[in-house]
Amino acid sequence: KIRSLLEDGLPVDAIKASDEFELLGVMRCVHKIKGFAFSRGKAIRLAVASATNVVEVHSFVRDQGFSLSSTFNMYGHVTGIRSIALSSDDALTCTISKGSAKVWNVSTRSCVRALPLTKSDKKPKSTAMYALCCAFLPGNAHVVVGTKEGTLLL
Repeated sequence: KIRSLLEDGLPVDAIKASDEFELLGVMRCVHKIKGFAFSRGKAIRLAVASATNVVEVHSFVRDQGFSLSSTFNMYGHVTGIRSIALSSDDALTCTISKGSAKVWNVSTRSCVRALPLTKSDKKPKSTAMYALCCAFLPGNAHVVVGTKEGTLLL
C-alpha cells in the first residue's frame, strides 16, 4: 500500500502508521513483558513471556477483544526468558534464556525438549552462549537460535 501511495506522488512525510496498521485492542500483563510471539488463524493468538518466567497465551477475536487462554510457569529456566516463538500450528512454543532453549507443548504445558546452549573452547568448563532470538523453521521440526556472538544454532 505504501509503494502505491509513493507512486501516486504522495510525499513520504504524509504517510502515517494508520495507513498500514489498524489498532485492534490493548492487552495488559501483570508483569514486565520480556518477549512475545503471535500467530493468526481463526483467532489471533499471542504468547507473552514475562520477567517472572511465566508465559501467558491470549486469544483475540474481533469485536470480543483479548481473553486469557492459558498461563504456565516456565520451570527449569534458571534465568529470565529472553525470547519466545510459537510454531506455525500453535502446538509448540520455544523459549530461550541464558544457556538453554526449551520447547514446550502449549496444550499440556509440559517441556518437550531442553537444549543446552553452550560452546566448548577445549577448556574443562563450557560457557553459556548469549541467545537473543529464536524461531521455528517451516515444518516445525527444527528451531533456530540466534546468539550475540553472531552464530545461528539449529
